[in-house]
Amino acid sequence: IPAIMRALEPLLDIPGAFIPGNNDYFRPKPKNPMRYFRPPQQHLGRPNLPWPELARAMGSGGWVDLTNHRAIVKVADAEVALGGTDDPFLDRDVYPLIAGPADPNAVVRIAAIHAPEPTLIQRFAVDRYDLLLAGHTHGGQVRIRSSQACRPRARERSRPQLVTIAGPNGMRTWPPCV
Repeated sequence: IPAIMRALEPLLDIPGAFIPGNNDYFRPKPKNPMRYFRPPQQHLGRPNLPWPELARAMGSGGWVDLTNHRAIVKVADAEVALGGTDDPFLDRDVYPLIAGPADPNAVVRIAAIHAPEPTLIQRFAVDRYDLLLAGHTHGGQVRIRSSQACRPRARERSRPQLVTIAGPNGMRTWPPCV
């Protein structure tokens, strides 16, 4: 944790926020990228990384922990509304804790989620967040020659859903790869 905080130190003067994901809770282990085509399996056990200590350190550095939490952050003289959830792939997201319209008086409303889970994207959109930042796609895509990229499957597999993704080539809408 001290090494992480030393690396983050130049950024801590800038207002910031964070949310955890599975690699903050569990040590990484080699995985087959084709597992995205198989039914999900959760055999992670208890978290084995010191996430609570890292969250406390980043919080004491001035950043806001958005783990199932909302906050207002001052940037210069402007207020920025923030909302975030924990990792939906670990079923740790608790959106009802932050549900409701984002602050309409904020200059911008930003949401953060670990993974682009369609249900959460929809909830943040309904609550009028202007920008949603999601991770978890870190190479977790498989591209078959002459086809579109397949993204990790959504948690809710019973309903086909369209996923809109913004990238360097603009906005695109795809069915989830299941």
